[in-house]
Amino acid sequence: MDERIKESEARLRLHKTNSPSAIFIKDLAGRYVFVNKQFTHLFGLDLESILFHTDTEIFPPNEAVQFRRRRPRLESRAAIEVEEVAHYTKVCTPASYANFPIRQ
Repeated sequence: MDERIKESEARLRLHKTNSPSAIFIKDLAGRYVFVNKQFTHLFGLDLESILFHTDTEIFPPNEAVQFRRRRPRLESRAAIEVEEVAHYTKVCTPASYANFPIRQ
């Protein structure tokens, strides 16, 4: 692999891991395959309880439904922006999300 590509991927990995924004990636089945430190901190969860699990396996039903409402729009392959109230470790706060499918 070209050295420039390796360097670019390393920068992206550092950005995802250390971003002050909560970042996550899900597979096509809706399982979390990546979450950063901020995501685990905001939701008060550890990696083991999140990775390779779906929203319904992780969150209370009312929160899981809220997250899953975006799924049909993502399946259309269009990027979406969502503003909603998010429940972070017993605290409700307005949150803004940008969701988009990752194409390979």
